Amino acid sequence: MRRAFKLNVRIVEIALLAAVLLPGCASTGTNAGGQGPSMEDLGKLAPGTSTTSDVQKLLGPPLRVTRFDRMQRDVWEYRRYVDPMDDRHVAVQFSPDGIVREVLVLKDYSREVCGC
Repeated sequence: MRRAFKLNVRIVEIALLAAVLLPGCASTGTNAGGQGPSMEDLGKLAPGTSTTSDVQKLLGPPLRVTRFDRMQRDVWEYRRYVDPMDDRHVAVQFSPDGIVREVLVLKDYSREVCGC
């Protein structure tokens, strides 16, 4: 009887923890159901015109910044996650003057189910 009581208490603790933490995963607006930059926001970026400041305001801070010395470009990396089967890498490339040169959205195929 005591063991069943402890198990029920543990289940209630887990349910309360989930109720507190999971609302932070919810989102609203154009990116409902996902995390990271929405396709609508990515479409607002104009190569040759948008600046690092524009990207920061629109997409927020990047997940990671990488420097490609040979290309003389900084790349800001983001992840766009809609569901486990639709994970995308987003790379925004900037020239040395801080202007967006290219925006890439690449599907992460490592999450695909193998047809083997």
